[in-house]
Amino acid sequence: MITPEENLKSIVEEMKKNEIMLPDFQRQFDWSLEKQCGLVASVLTKLPVGGILLLKADSRDYKSKRIGLDSKEKVSGTIPEKTYFLLDGQQRMTCLTNVFSDIIHEASEQKVSKLASRQLLATRFYLKIDRWDANIVPGTQKDLFGIRTLDFRFDVSAGQEPDFLTADIAEYIEGRTFLAAEYGKSAIYAGKKV
Repeated sequence: MITPEENLKSIVEEMKKNEIMLPDFQRQFDWSLEKQCGLVASVLTKLPVGGILLLKADSRDYKSKRIGLDSKEKVSGTIPEKTYFLLDGQQRMTCLTNVFSDIIHEASEQKVSKLASRQLLATRFYLKIDRWDANIVPGTQKDLFGIRTLDFRFDVSAGQEPDFLTADIAEYIEGRTFLAAEYGKSAIYAGKKV
């Protein structure tokens, strides 16, 4: 068994090129917003989020679909003769791809009706950080990310690890669904409830 490590950016690029597909027997995406926020919190605290299992096979061996899209949607573009089929980790990869890239929304042509789960994937995620106020006494409110002091508690580029746990930041992560009419508009990024 080969267990190479790849970063999320590389995996997303492979998905864009149809080099990683979901076999049609995979169930639809069904993770609740709470589960998705928990996974995002794990990523932000640099905890392991598990592996994925890929099967390299002839692209004609299985009917396939794009990650995050409804199974009725036709795959656009060409599928390489040999491709990887995602056998395990689909829920995590769909969530991570939806949160940290726009591949699902680009593939859906910004139509909510094409998403595998309209309510769960028509979502943008935000860090809820209290508004800065010069009158707040330092140390009286939790400031995990150092936003108020602009003194960030760890430097990822220097290999430092966060000194907080997933449970500490889970309450700061919020998923907000948006309506089909808002798709592709800046309102879904503005942090306003729509």
